[in-house]
Amino acid sequence: MESEAPRPSLRQKALLEGQRLATITIYLFLFLATMSTYRTLILRGYGIDYINVGYSIIEAFVVDKVILLGEMLRVGEEARGRPLAVTIMYKTILFALLVAVFKTVEHLVIGRFNDQSAREVLQEMFVTDGYQTLAQTFLMFVAFIPFFTLREIGRAMGKGRLWALLLSRAPGPL
Repeated sequence: MESEAPRPSLRQKALLEGQRLATITIYLFLFLATMSTYRTLILRGYGIDYINVGYSIIEAFVVDKVILLGEMLRVGEEARGRPLAVTIMYKTILFALLVAVFKTVEHLVIGRFNDQSAREVLQEMFVTDGYQTLAQTFLMFVAFIPFFTLREIGRAMGKGRLWALLLSRAPGPL
């Protein structure tokens, strides 16, 4: 009779969750800060001063929480068992849409605090700033492609094997 592996302690679980949170947040921050820097440089070319890189860390935390919530709710898990490329694209699309929904809710909440009606907020988001909203959703979709590719390949390879492969010395030519 085989003995079961010891269950991780609460401290070990917290450390693993913290590492997961940090990894996702760092990836998202790098992507969002790069896009913010790009926007700043483009606008500076037109003589418009715009600096918003600091907001990227807050947005990375928010999107990170949306991802973790989506995973807790098992969003996209119905694609498991299909070809890996299908699972990756399915999750990428669903999570990009989930982030767009949360961004809409965020704008509605902020609008309430600014005494705006839901109609005014939605009109501003989708009519006045419609192209920007669409572009942000598309950029999150693009950011999620490598994110979910690595996550799903790592899951298919087995716990820790992808990181071991990525972080160990290569034995020689492949």
